[in-house]
Amino acid sequence: MGETSRRALRSSGPFSTLRCKVGLLLILGLPWLAAGLAYSEHADADRLRFEREANRVVDQVMARLTLYDALLWAAASHLQAVEEAASLESWRAYTRRATLHAGHPGMRALGIIHALHPRDLPGYVARHRLRNSRFRVHPVHGGPLLLPIAHVEPWRTHKTHAGFDVASTEVALDAALRARERGTVQISAPTTSWAGEPSEPAVVMLAPYYRAGRDATAAWRRRSLRGFVYAEIAPDTLISGAPVVSPGHADAGEAQLSLHVADRSVALFGPPRSPDTPSSAILSKRVARRVYGRTWTFDIHPKRAFFQGSPGAWVSTALAALAALADVLVVLVLAFLTRRLRRAAAPAAPSSVSGRVPAQDDLSEHKTAA
Repeated sequence: MGETSRRALRSSGPFSTLRCKVGLLLILGLPWLAAGLAYSEHADADRLRFEREANRVVDQVMARLTLYDALLWAAASHLQAVEEAASLESWRAYTRRATLHAGHPGMRALGIIHALHPRDLPGYVARHRLRNSRFRVHPVHGGPLLLPIAHVEPWRTHKTHAGFDVASTEVALDAALRARERGTVQISAPTTSWAGEPSEPAVVMLAPYYRAGRDATAAWRRRSLRGFVYAEIAPDTLISGAPVVSPGHADAGEAQLSLHVADRSVALFGPPRSPDTPSSAILSKRVARRVYGRTWTFDIHPKRAFFQGSPGAWVSTALAALAALADVLVVLVLAFLTRRLRRAAAPAAPSSVSGRVPAQDDLSEHKTAA
């Protein structure tokens, strides 16, 4: 390479240097930019999928409660249509026709509650003792309204509940009074001592029935109340019956969402946070739903299986790996080219002995000798 070419290489101005740096940054940054855009796109897709699945879980729980609402209203209409109080045998026959427990996860029992004035208690107990000599209304309390359980199915496991006065339990009485005043199905707060016995957490769902049909005024409903049809429901089983698995996932048995449901501060289902739940503040959802006079709060978070099931998870990882590989290749090529250019721009080495240029001292000696 000539001296002119070497001087041109060495004297490339600051603009050329800046241009090279910008080009290098673009070459190194473009693969990562593409990977970042792909990751952002798949993150948005995961967020939309999470929203869809979270709403689906809440809707499934509410749909199950709506099914129980219809079941209770059908039973209340049956009781309201008969002239006399339903006998134990007729109630058993009705619950068999209603296919109790078939497709009703969480429903432990279905029963009848009668509404009485305290003055009517002796005659009421006497009538029931014709069928059950051990029948008694308990516990005794001084309230103006008695709400004893008359019949319940399945009888074999719940016969001790017969005669229990629901009005003695604050949470159940609150739900019963709300149902009576509004003429709608109402649900109680969670309780662990239903029917006078320690039990797993349960809620009680009640549908009122009246003497002469439903009326628009609360005063009429108070005068005409005959009783309630109630369902004892285990919230844990009720909610776990609603699937939390996304369709199309490779492992259909692995839940992708962590769900926690509470009635105020009382947990109904699930731990507040699972150890398998990533700490993602973006993918989390809290939904408060009004549930038959109560407010249930649904806290939903994704589990690791949710991200493993994401179709874009492996794509983002592959793009990041390709970006890193592309940057390594670019750096190696630039290092090779830089080394070649530096060698080409370096000054020529001193000549060998055979072609050596005479030094000044040699020239002086030559002149003296002449």
